[in-house]
Amino acid sequence: MVSAPYKFRGKLFRYDFDDGIVEYICKATREMIADNEEWQSRHGCDLWDIDKDGYHVLDSAGLCKENWVCKESRDSYLKSWMDAYEDECDALVKSFVRNELPQLIGEVPIR
Repeated sequence: MVSAPYKFRGKLFRYDFDDGIVEYICKATREMIADNEEWQSRHGCDLWDIDKDGYHVLDSAGLCKENWVCKESRDSYLKSWMDAYEDECDALVKSFVRNELPQLIGEVPIR
């Protein structure tokens, strides 16, 4: 059994009570659904893992049930998780701009 989607800082999450997992989710877009159908017809498998409710899991992490049902604990956990997630995304963007983008636009990277 999974919880209803929970919105926190503009992002959606839900909790899988059977497996003790928090899922960072997004609602599948029309484009994702169309791409998935095209991919399925060509390759016989999913491109995107979209559940029956139309959600796609972006990431997941373990969390005990007690910490999910306590709103204060849940929000604290989600804040810490998303802060770390956003820090990692920022680092990846900086690395891309420094190391990959110059090659794509034909400039020599400055080190």
